[in-house]
Amino acid sequence: MFFQKRKLIIELTDSEIRIFNGLSDDKSCALKVLHISLDKGVISRGQLQDEDKLAELLKKWRTEYFRKGIPEAILLLPAGDCILRDFILPWINTKDRESGIIYQAAREMPVSLEELAYNYDIENPEDKQSLLVYLRAIKKTLMQKYENCLSAAGIKVIAAELAVTARGGALCKQFPERYILDLEKSDGAFWHLVLYRNGRPCLAKYAAGKNIEMIKRYLHHQLKGDDLSGLRMITDGSPEAEQFGQELFDGREIPLTAMGKSDFSLFSIRGALESSPAQMSGLHRQKEKNRRLSYASGLLIVILAFFSTSMYGLAKQQELKGLEKEIGELRQTAEDKNENDAFAAGSDPADLTKEEIVLLGKTVGIEAEGIQIQRLNLKNRTLLIWGKSASDVDLITLNHTLNEKGWGRPTLVQYQYEQGKGIAFCLSVQEAGDSRDDENRQT
Repeated sequence: MFFQKRKLIIELTDSEIRIFNGLSDDKSCALKVLHISLDKGVISRGQLQDEDKLAELLKKWRTEYFRKGIPEAILLLPAGDCILRDFILPWINTKDRESGIIYQAAREMPVSLEELAYNYDIENPEDKQSLLVYLRAIKKTLMQKYENCLSAAGIKVIAAELAVTARGGALCKQFPERYILDLEKSDGAFWHLVLYRNGRPCLAKYAAGKNIEMIKRYLHHQLKGDDLSGLRMITDGSPEAEQFGQELFDGREIPLTAMGKSDFSLFSIRGALESSPAQMSGLHRQKEKNRRLSYASGLLIVILAFFSTSMYGLAKQQELKGLEKEIGELRQTAEDKNENDAFAAGSDPADLTKEEIVLLGKTVGIEAEGIQIQRLNLKNRTLLIWGKSASDVDLITLNHTLNEKGWGRPTLVQYQYEQGKGIAFCLSVQEAGDSRDDENRQT
């Protein structure tokens, strides 16, 4: 669908509808975008107030340009009431990555994921050290209102995405700074400001100018103490925007790019054109299979999810870094995980009696409270432990106990959480002295 010769992109803002209907490879500076003005109040601060009026304007345009058939469009939504979060996870292999991210996302969101349409991006997913996840979401009910307007106008929405997502991709290609602050006057005394980090939106707010101290706090948190030399401010060219930007940073000199209104308005559509089909796949509704996250990717995710809260405080950032360091021994590459998966699949664990399990458990040091060992298999100096855990904390305790007893390279081969029943797991550890373990310690 995305590789059609012509592409229809519709962006909705508080003041206008922007429509691109042209060749999908048209990335020239002079994009031909149609601007349809909106009466005040049709969309206010990203909230759709007059569905009939919006549908009427879109239908009028559609009947003029598409007299036959139903056009398919990518819809770029305003960022009203959108939810943006970013969090760090230890590196997870591609197969298990989505379940781990969604598990943590459910803890970050102020409402249930079932109420949201969402998607995420990962920064540097191949460095195999950690995953910096940028999560974006909007309420399904709001997105559905916009889609209903297009449907009533005879336009089929094939993907709906936040305009700030597409816009950030285009801005980061034009400007080298790590942070870009997008500042635009909204209706009345309100400002629409969006802060991008490496091209990804991390803050999007409609805020009244009188609440400048609150806006400063938002920015301070997101900038995380970084040097302001890595920040650039983009405005629509109005003197009010430049003045407000100076007030935000207490008069400190920030590189400023003041654009004309037309150039300022094109970045979202340009970004959508330059994005790959995967990048513009749109916000997704919660799938049935994700309602209960039965599988986590590994103990790292569980520990992180147990200890971390939303990334609102710098103290939490430091706590997270300390936690990552503490559980550094649990980090693994995708090759390690695949190797253990294959080993577990090929194993034939012996059916031991309860007495034998208790005896062997004591021998290898498995005496963690809240852990029920069900099966054990020792093969080639690698021990596989099948069991049930009452909580994540008990699994952490088990890991520390095994470490103290000389077992290394702990890897969760299987992990399944069931509401009210605890955690079923299979943990693989290697006896101290294993050559691969020694190599890992040296690394």
